Amino acid sequence: MEHVINLIFVILLVVLIYFPIVILISFICALKARSKGTGKAKKKFKDIFFMFLLEFSSPLNWF
Repeated sequence: MEHVINLIFVILLVVLIYFPIVILISFICALKARSKGTGKAKKKFKDIFFMFLLEFSSPLNWF
């Protein structure tokens, strides 16, 4: 039972570390694209955020 709790803790820790990093990377890229217009910045943020989110949700990338 202790191994299961440790595994769950590790998974939660990874999620809590990964999501702020993904948001930070998306925000920085959106700031770079802001010079091209607000619409481009929003699109860039969405594209990068969902790309990283899909990468994270694939179990093959976890190992």
